[in-house]
Amino acid sequence: MASAPPLRPLRAVQYSTIRDRGSQTVRDDVRRELNAIINAAPTQIHPDDREGYLEALLSDLEAIEGAVWTQWPEDLLVLALTAVRYLGRNPIGSQTLLTTAHLSTLLFHSALPLVPSSSPSASSSSPSAGPGPADPTVLPTAPTPYSPQALEALKVLANLLVLHPAGRNRFHNAGGARAIAIALAGKDGSGNETFAGAHEGLEEKERERVFLLGRLGFLVTVERKGAVEIMVDQEGIVESLVYYLTSLGPVPNNFAALAEVLKLATNIVRYYPKSSSSAEDTWDERFDPLLASVLNLVHTLPISSLVPPLSHAIQFLLFAPLLPRLTTAWCSVPEPASPSPSTSSVRSLLNKLGQISIPGSGSNHPRKGSGDKSAETSPGVGGLSVPRAKSPISPGRRSIDGRKSPEPVSSYQRGTSAPPTRFDPTALPARLLRVLEDWFASFLPYGKKVDEERTDGIVVDEVLPPLILVLMKLAKGPGDMRAYLKEALLPSDLDRSPEAGPLEQRDSTLGTILRLMQSSTHSATRDSAGELMWAICNENASTLSVEIGYGNAAGVLFHKGISGPPPARIEEIPDEPTSSTTTTALPRSQASLPTRVLGQTPAPVHVGTDPGSRHPITALSSGEGDDPSALLAAMSQEEKEREAERLFVLFGRMEKNPIIRASTGSTPGQDGGEGRSVNEVIGERMRSKEMEEWGQREDEAERRREREREEEEEREALRDLDEYKRRAKSGRN
Repeated sequence: MASAPPLRPLRAVQYSTIRDRGSQTVRDDVRRELNAIINAAPTQIHPDDREGYLEALLSDLEAIEGAVWTQWPEDLLVLALTAVRYLGRNPIGSQTLLTTAHLSTLLFHSALPLVPSSSPSASSSSPSAGPGPADPTVLPTAPTPYSPQALEALKVLANLLVLHPAGRNRFHNAGGARAIAIALAGKDGSGNETFAGAHEGLEEKERERVFLLGRLGFLVTVERKGAVEIMVDQEGIVESLVYYLTSLGPVPNNFAALAEVLKLATNIVRYYPKSSSSAEDTWDERFDPLLASVLNLVHTLPISSLVPPLSHAIQFLLFAPLLPRLTTAWCSVPEPASPSPSTSSVRSLLNKLGQISIPGSGSNHPRKGSGDKSAETSPGVGGLSVPRAKSPISPGRRSIDGRKSPEPVSSYQRGTSAPPTRFDPTALPARLLRVLEDWFASFLPYGKKVDEERTDGIVVDEVLPPLILVLMKLAKGPGDMRAYLKEALLPSDLDRSPEAGPLEQRDSTLGTILRLMQSSTHSATRDSAGELMWAICNENASTLSVEIGYGNAAGVLFHKGISGPPPARIEEIPDEPTSSTTTTALPRSQASLPTRVLGQTPAPVHVGTDPGSRHPITALSSGEGDDPSALLAAMSQEEKEREAERLFVLFGRMEKNPIIRASTGSTPGQDGGEGRSVNEVIGERMRSKEMEEWGQREDEAERRREREREEEEEREALRDLDEYKRRAKSGRN
């Protein structure tokens, strides 16, 4: 079989030597070269030629009157920007895009609302000055924000900021952060409302522009508190983010744009300057509507897989505190509205009427909104009414999901009607647990070792920890949330019989979490899983050991600085042990919830599963033969009396023993005081932990004796070996 001929390398001179590239007579040649660049394989263009191509193309695209691109039709202009984007995909040879002149060219074609510099000394020709808008007296007509030209230039900038971290600083210095915030607010550099115009397929173009603005905003705010501060304090970006998070319906077509907006929102709350390290000071009150919008998305997104945008929404929650004043937001669940058929018909008719153009109105200036207050809230997907900021988009323009947008205002209106919600502190932990279970079922099914080498490219330590840590945060929140999580993962009726197998080997969410706690490969996930169980057990070492066994809890306790088994919990033995379980009836509205939720009395546990009867290492039931309650119930009355008599005889002998009396100080009349019984002395020493210290000393002495015994056995073995060698040598002689 003949091998394919080698690809012909592309040379920059093939484009740069085309004379008078703006002329109509050579447009076919220009188009052919641009298509060759776009369709070229990565190895066809040498880095030096890549730089040559970019220099020639950006020279043709320069934002000056009479430039080559001003003589091209729109499709050829977009093709040239696409060629720049393809050339810029390789960081080697594309560094020329970072120069002041070329970055200014890209900013011009992107139609970003850059604010002109007020300093006369800020010349764009200075090597030290950041790129910015050129002198408007010599600029050609700027593109409209939703034109193919502007959208393609935004893609070039997004690639540039991804591949060249230095480009993020230059973009920020050029006013990029401010421009992104202004663009998301639907304004130009002078603060005027921008109009979309009569574009075909505006909904798709708007969604694409929001995606690109969100991507650029995310990149320019990474570890840049100054950029975040400008966007929040000076341009009010929070209101715009709230608007897009509520107007972009939770449907698959909007997922990409929602994901980028959520990433930008996460950077906003993460890098906004903090006055101190306390939770109250790290969360600005202006972010409250943002939290409500993200939580609404978590509940309404029709997916349970840990993929964008749901994964980005969970990442946002990682940086949102569970403050007392935010408890209502964390525990509120949106309820689907049930509109009447007449209401739906009227809404449909109004939407159709809103699409009819008014005679005499210009196509570039959509009709002004009527100012109806009902436009301040809009129904979401499935009839769900969601809170929204006043639209930052121009009046009368169709929003991304096809609805008419209200009159724009400069700030979020807290007085707008709230969506129908219900207070349910169990809804969010239940939702996140379903997401976790779905991920376990898809990517870590039962039988698959947690440390097994993955071939699907998934990095467990990057995917799971945010979700697990948010669950941990909820476990530390309101008591009902922790009670729900504990009942869901450690139910009171959990089968703890040895026949069911160790907890960490079971096919359950708890079993998978316990296996992750033993992982040696995914350290971040291991620590997160341990913190989750620690929080669910109320950060109590004894409770954790009783619930999951010291064998599973040892790693967590070691990281907490607790070496050795924690002190046991002392519980009273019931007067009359029962052999059956009674259940507590729940209200009909809560019949589907775990029993230990919302203050309900915990269901009594089965005999053999109470904490006192569990094996300290495995947390399983020790069996009926080891259960003190079961042993006591199996004894006859005569046997009980006989055992009691034996105990009384033993205590009597101890009290009469002069050595024990001297060591306990229980001699009657000593120091003029009453004598104390052995029971009182032992109880006092147990309370003062003297018995525990004595036990530790005994354990240490036993270990020392064991070491001495092993050393003696080793010496004896060496002596026997020497004796054997001596006999073997004498036998040969």
